[in-house]
Amino acid sequence: MYTVGRSFLIEQFHGFMQANQVRFAATPELVKAFEQLSELAVEYRQSGTVYTCPAGKHDDLGISCAMLAWAARHPHLSSWFRTAAAARRPRRPRPKISWEAWI
Repeated sequence: MYTVGRSFLIEQFHGFMQANQVRFAATPELVKAFEQLSELAVEYRQSGTVYTCPAGKHDDLGISCAMLAWAARHPHLSSWFRTAAAARRPRRPRPKISWEAWI
């Protein structure tokens, strides 16, 4: 489990976009994600920048994109793929044990 703040994710994602490391394709879902990110309210506090979603709006697609960009550059990414691949491998069926073995 990783604890990553939304402000960190959004700021990092914004940096990736400014550096042309991440771009949005012209699909309806990604256009909506971009709109969600661009509509976030920004509040500057002494503790740092805080991004909030305006009332009645959503930010789930935008935050998901930021999380994916973070995960794609994470040093543990290759081990995550190995774990996922191992979970998909077929397992040998267990031998059936019945009460007859104990009689």
